[in-house]
Amino acid sequence: EKQYRLREVFHGQDVTRLLGGHPNLLHAGDIFAWNDDTFVEPTEYVEKGRRVETLLGDNPEWQLTWPEKIQIIKGVGSGLAHCHRQGVIHRDVRPTNIVVAPGGLVKLANFDLAFIPNAPNLSIAESVREYFDRRYVAPAVWEDPRDVVPASDVYSLGLVFYQLITGQPPKHDVEA
Repeated sequence: EKQYRLREVFHGQDVTRLLGGHPNLLHAGDIFAWNDDTFVEPTEYVEKGRRVETLLGDNPEWQLTWPEKIQIIKGVGSGLAHCHRQGVIHRDVRPTNIVVAPGGLVKLANFDLAFIPNAPNLSIAESVREYFDRRYVAPAVWEDPRDVVPASDVYSLGLVFYQLITGQPPKHDVEA
């Protein structure tokens, strides 16, 4: 159990190393121990960056325009395409894991739940379901977290796109 938990902690870092650099993926640094029982993963600083989740709320200082919404979808799509070419499925595409900054900068973040179908020993599959957001996860992934294909991420991106267009979170719930 302890070994699995340690593997979970370092999983996101391992995945970002596998992916290498891409302009639409948030870079993460090496994890380090803090106070012997806490681990910290430093990430790239995005000047004036905000999570899409925040921007979709009541945020009077920055309302998303249609061109910005389109740029978000294109940016996340480009980042996901890179992930998929490298054999990585994100599994957690949702507004809280997308960072945008003025000027069109879009970054997909948080690879803690990513899955590598061609190398399942490098993936964490057990106990991840509890971390999925039921509104954005593909039904097949909810049923079996190892049952992932690139289309699983595209499905989730479509639900984010729905929210960007309507301003409402998806009505979809995998358990409904």
